[in-house]
Amino acid sequence: MASGTILATGAQNVDLGDAGDGAKAVKVIHLKNNAWTGSLTIAARKRNPSKGEAFVAIPYKKHHLNAAVGDETYVSTPITGESLIEVPAAGMEIRLVVSASSAGSLDWDTVDLAT
Repeated sequence: MASGTILATGAQNVDLGDAGDGAKAVKVIHLKNNAWTGSLTIAARKRNPSKGEAFVAIPYKKHHLNAAVGDETYVSTPITGESLIEVPAAGMEIRLVVSASSAGSLDWDTVDLAT
């Protein structure tokens, strides 16, 4: 389990790493809003990149998205508030790409799960 806080400092990247050094396949992420004003997306690249591969946007399963109950479908909707999501992470490094952040903070916690 890992955790941290995204502060209102504009665009930034938060690297969450891979899911259990490749042994686990899903990363569960809980984002808790503290009057945060911002937007983020989920990105990934292959685990242990050897050629400088870039992070690219990937979909995630929404359980609770932007303070509303999710329907457990896969989406790539920008996250702007409290959310509980599952990210398929087998063999991938995961990153939160914060495109804007201007007020408050956003706490995050992750748990890696096997499938």
